[in-house]
Amino acid sequence: AGLGYHAGPRVSEEGRVRLRDLVYRVHPLPPSLQVHIFDFGSLSLSVESKYSNLIIQHMLKEVVAIIGEYEGLEGYFTELICRAQDFMRSRKNEKSFVSLR
Repeated sequence: AGLGYHAGPRVSEEGRVRLRDLVYRVHPLPPSLQVHIFDFGSLSLSVESKYSNLIIQHMLKEVVAIIGEYEGLEGYFTELICRAQDFMRSRKNEKSFVSLR
């Protein structure tokens, strides 16, 4: 937990990623900084959907010159992102979720 790795890391015989294949390590936050931690909660499903839709609208504006019209893609991609987020939330053994940023 708290460690990232390169795509396609080598796995040890125990099924773990070897330390030498890791890219970074996350250290505990010092106690002096813990007073500055805030839990802002999470977005409601409707707000998450609206936020995802705004991201998709922005991204599609950038690629419309390449692909032409994108009618229908906005709703499709928004639904896809919302379903992916919902799937990640349903995983009981997951300790982190995909950031919408």
